[in-house]
Amino acid sequence: MFGLSRPDLGANHMHLYQIHRKHYCGTCKTIGKNYGHKARLFLNFDAVFLAEILSLLDGDDTQSWSKAHQAINQCWVMPKKAEQSPFALEYAAAINVLLAELKVLDNIQDSQKWRWSVLQRIFSKSFRKVQAQFKEWSVDLDYIHQLLKEQQSREIRSTVVFS
Repeated sequence: MFGLSRPDLGANHMHLYQIHRKHYCGTCKTIGKNYGHKARLFLNFDAVFLAEILSLLDGDDTQSWSKAHQAINQCWVMPKKAEQSPFALEYAAAINVLLAELKVLDNIQDSQKWRWSVLQRIFSKSFRKVQAQFKEWSVDLDYIHQLLKEQQSREIRSTVVFS
């Protein structure tokens, strides 16, 4: 269940498109700045939707964002390392990379195919950075990792029940 949502821009298409794309591109650029450009491959609409909600709740004005964060569809216009990204984008980027890590770990556990282990190694630096970010925010991820470890046994039990 990773990356399934899609935006419905409705009748007010241009205005909503601009807002959505600023969050989409801003989240992507924040992922690149904080977790490396490779990790941008994991970007999905779920994290963008989270960025939009957090931005709205925070009363964030996208016009006050840096030029790099506002640059729509200009993938190589990146914020500087020292430049602070809006918190909505920071958090959405971290959640996106964390969910990507959990998805890869779940696939390793479920399929035990070598390609998932290779993917885990390729993105290990990004995954370590996101773990450190959550630790800096005082968010304990042990519970989430424990749930992932127990996931396989829950799936086996549910298969037995529904068979």
